[in-house]
Amino acid sequence: MRKISFALVCLMLVALIAGGCGSKGSKPKGKDAVQKVREEKPKGKTFGSEYDVRIFLMTNRFKSKDMTIRFKEDGIYSNGTPLTGAFTIPYFTSEKATVQAFSPYTGEIYLYVNGPAGTIKDSSGEVFYKQ
Repeated sequence: MRKISFALVCLMLVALIAGGCGSKGSKPKGKDAVQKVREEKPKGKTFGSEYDVRIFLMTNRFKSKDMTIRFKEDGIYSNGTPLTGAFTIPYFTSEKATVQAFSPYTGEIYLYVNGPAGTIKDSSGEVFYKQ
């Protein structure tokens, strides 16, 4: 019985060291982990959570005719100048989202995000395109 148990333990250790026993290899880290999440997202689905919307906004620049807007954690910037304070995302679907923020210059702002098209439309109808 001891010989069988010892042999079984040795076999398990060898398999574990070699990457067996259900191991799928090391987990991806950093950019590889982000890429893996993107690959696992169902096709045709841009946003799975509010976090996805925020990542989409904060990792891209959006440009119209004469204005570039950027999203940062502390607010929305227009041509490098702070336009608002922090923004919220009161509504999103798998493809679209609404961004709400307050500007001391113009008051409450609503922006409408279309993920698959890579566009943002403001309440006046001006369209900003992902760069």
